[in-house]
Amino acid sequence: MAQKFILVIVISALPFFTKAVEPVQTTVDVLKQEGRLVSVSLSLGEPLKIFVVGREEAQIDLSQMKLKIRKIKNGTSSDVGLQKHDGYYTLSEPLELPAELDVQTRLKTNTENFHFKINTNKP
Repeated sequence: MAQKFILVIVISALPFFTKAVEPVQTTVDVLKQEGRLVSVSLSLGEPLKIFVVGREEAQIDLSQMKLKIRKIKNGTSSDVGLQKHDGYYTLSEPLELPAELDVQTRLKTNTENFHFKINTNKP
């Protein structure tokens, strides 16, 4: 009988001694595409960040790479200016969502094209 009484007290007291764990939801919105020479990732946010990483097996010098971005809206496309940062690029103007971007990388005579569709839908 004493064991049942102690068990009931312990079970009743558990909520006071345990801290409730709040679920933490982190949303990292990253779109990524891989080419033969480079991988291009878009990190969604304000500002949109564009990461270009050379494939290990390609052994290329990214400092020699040229990057061109075209924004497509309502069937028309226009060039978008870029600002280079340490390790990534940002667009020189805000991007209205939903949007489509064409990303072109050029390294010597090798050109790769990537197409991204960015939606406003968030989980």
